[in-house]
Amino acid sequence: MSAVTAVTVLAGSFFLVSDAAGGTDPSQGVHQVSEAEANESADQWDASRTVSPTSVPAAVPNGLNPVVGALFSVDANGDNSHFCSGSVVHSPAGNLVVTAAHCLHDGAGGRYNTKITFVPGYHDGQAPFGVWEPVRMVVAQGWLSSSDPDLDVGFMTVREVGGSRQVEDVTGANLFDANHQLPTDVQVSGYPDESDRQLSCRESAVRFSSYQMRFSCPGYTDGTSGSPWVTNRDATSGLGTVIGVIGGHDGGGDTADVSYSTYFDEDIAKLYELATA
Repeated sequence: MSAVTAVTVLAGSFFLVSDAAGGTDPSQGVHQVSEAEANESADQWDASRTVSPTSVPAAVPNGLNPVVGALFSVDANGDNSHFCSGSVVHSPAGNLVVTAAHCLHDGAGGRYNTKITFVPGYHDGQAPFGVWEPVRMVVAQGWLSSSDPDLDVGFMTVREVGGSRQVEDVTGANLFDANHQLPTDVQVSGYPDESDRQLSCRESAVRFSSYQMRFSCPGYTDGTSGSPWVTNRDATSGLGTVIGVIGGHDGGGDTADVSYSTYFDEDIAKLYELATA
């Protein structure tokens, strides 16, 4: 594989840009999100559903992690409902979210899901840490072309709706790590479709296959795709190192009791590098 190069998706077109060595690298895909795409979901969040992050309501459930959030999208009925999970991961600009690739793009023959918002620390209809819309999405070309479950990881840069802060300054961020040694204890937090509160469980992540990991804990139904697998978690801050997200094999699992993640290897590290460039 050649060095990582810029690959841009604009108006449905896919361009490969040569690297310094004169080759091309088709492994990365970048999509710039238009204002119209981003605003459709964001417009449904008004001031009554957001509060200052310095005055989080008492109703916030114990163990809620502000780094973890729900992804919302407008459905066919015009309702803004959450469908996936994501989390803030450290970047130089402080504006990066990691989730599953299938939350951002349908895969082979599909399209980008750009009319979404990220709501960190979401609970009970409230957005205590603000609402954030996508600016740029990054998934692997292998996901775009063949829905490769070993590449079911995506990143998006975000901006605050109605503000100018960086999300990492508001919520903090997990670190990113690739090629992490398994087995290892992880905490996995996300939002089942049927719940307006975070689900969280701590268990061991083990190898499932060369490029997949497995985690066993009940309750991880639809909506938890993209939930971060966090190791080396600090008990005080709740922050740690993300080494996976629910996705990959069987879209993250065909039962609520066993979940999967793409193993973060060199290819996912390159994807992260492109997302932070």
